[in-house]
Amino acid sequence: MQGEIEKRGNIGVIWIDNPPVNAISQAVREGLMTAVASAGADDEIHGMVLACRGRTFMAGADISEFASGPKPPGLTEVIDALSASPKLIVAALFGTTFGGGFEVALGCNYRISAASGKIGLPEVKLGIFPGAQGTQRLPRLAGVDFALKLMVSGDPASTKEALAAGAIDRVAETDDIVAAAVEYANELLSENAPLRRTHEMAIDPVPYGKEYFDTFRKSIARKTRGMNAPERCVRLVEAAVNRPFAEGIKQERKLILEAMGDPQAKALQHVFFAERLANKVPGLSRDIELKSVKSVGIIGAGTMGGGIGMSF
Repeated sequence: MQGEIEKRGNIGVIWIDNPPVNAISQAVREGLMTAVASAGADDEIHGMVLACRGRTFMAGADISEFASGPKPPGLTEVIDALSASPKLIVAALFGTTFGGGFEVALGCNYRISAASGKIGLPEVKLGIFPGAQGTQRLPRLAGVDFALKLMVSGDPASTKEALAAGAIDRVAETDDIVAAAVEYANELLSENAPLRRTHEMAIDPVPYGKEYFDTFRKSIARKTRGMNAPERCVRLVEAAVNRPFAEGIKQERKLILEAMGDPQAKALQHVFFAERLANKVPGLSRDIELKSVKSVGIIGAGTMGGGIGMSF
């Protein structure tokens, strides 16, 4: 069951367990919604920790839903529920917190990460952009410069970079990220720390006028020439600077629908799925016993023979 609640003192640990990468499937979204509501109504729980089993925090959307579209509840509904909770929520990040997983973390009040963890918003590489409020929450939390870099490049940021920008609040000093998150939540409660909600944070618009964004566009023009997704990212960060959160979200929703129908996005997603399909051998079970290769004979040392030899 997704969203199982484990009580550790007065902290409710909400567990997600959806291997291999804790993709945010419909079951995960439903479990999160139910768990947050349940913990919020439980008088014995004063704060929550959002945690994942396995090798990583939520690493993004369920790609099996790309073609058919997600079933309710949508990811934005889940993030709204996290953000609206009357009780403090700490996200315990580790592994690769990418895409929708990082957007979920942005809906929490505080974020603690394992030292080896990475965060990222790689959607631009699929011809789209973070469409679950990430374009509006991240600039408010970590600043315009960091948000643009993360979204437009699609490349991940290290824990050190994320901490410096303010995208995470603490780095765990132990390998047990959940224990560290529970300790952090208790510390925040003892200090009567505010429920920091990213949608309520303000951006000083003075440094980020038209000239700033014109300069940024010129700096990425050669690398992103002909690509639509990076420009949409820039437009949405501009909206985060210049508009109230609700208006920015409306713009994000409008542009994500536009992006999903963009031929560029469809082509990039086709390549994404094709590359992964090429690694699968039809009829070959994951449980098959592997045989060790101890010697190989290669006839010929030309381009092909050399390439075969290099693979061993």
